[in-house]
Amino acid sequence: ILSHHILRPDEIIAYDIDTLKTSSLSTQLGINIAGSNQEIVDRSKIILLAVKPQFLPDVISSVNVTEPRAFLSIMAGIDKQRLESGFGTNNRFLCIMPNLPLQAGEGMTCFSNDYTLTEEELCFTRNIFSSIGKVELLPASQIRIFGAIAGSSPAIVFMMIEAMADAACKAGMARAQAYEIASQAVLGSGKMARDSGIHVAALKDMVCSPAGTTIEGVLQLEKDGFRAAIQQSILSMIDRFDAMAEKSSGTGKKG
Repeated sequence: ILSHHILRPDEIIAYDIDTLKTSSLSTQLGINIAGSNQEIVDRSKIILLAVKPQFLPDVISSVNVTEPRAFLSIMAGIDKQRLESGFGTNNRFLCIMPNLPLQAGEGMTCFSNDYTLTEEELCFTRNIFSSIGKVELLPASQIRIFGAIAGSSPAIVFMMIEAMADAACKAGMARAQAYEIASQAVLGSGKMARDSGIHVAALKDMVCSPAGTTIEGVLQLEKDGFRAAIQQSILSMIDRFDAMAEKSSGTGKKG
């Protein structure tokens, strides 16, 4: 937000129960630090809820929202109805799911289309997340799918990069060099899949020369059930997201 000049440091206020974390933020970035959740609510127009879903009841019980506010939530499994039941229907809400590569400026973020923000608030929020990646507006029912293929999948990609580097290391390459090469190969492949307009199956075929090394490796992956393992992993993540959403669907107090 600061590096893209969306807001000035004096326009941002943060609170965390970890005072060492907020003290560090104040020192490094020059932003304002609040002493409580209530102070955040009192002094802010737009509030980002960035806590683990299991701590939402604690946040709800710690504040009294006397004037309408806009709440942005990045809590997995928490929908707009859950937020309305806790903070009150007189407030405005948007459920957001970002992913870890936001930290590298190549994030993928989902906005639920079941929102009550004003168009100005939505545009402001989109500007924030668009500055560090891509943004998709999806039906609320598809956030669970997005959570698997964008929110959780970086862990799979990191595991693949690690495995590729392990194999290269076993074959005699220095580990640091193997990580850099594998990471760049994955980065470039992702950009081609996103931007080239060529179907990913055709892109794969472009690398697989007849009787070559790549098709040998592809067939080995097929033999080992690579596609099925990835698919089952994604589906299990979606199931877990559903379970988390069901568990967190209790009611809270109204502000």
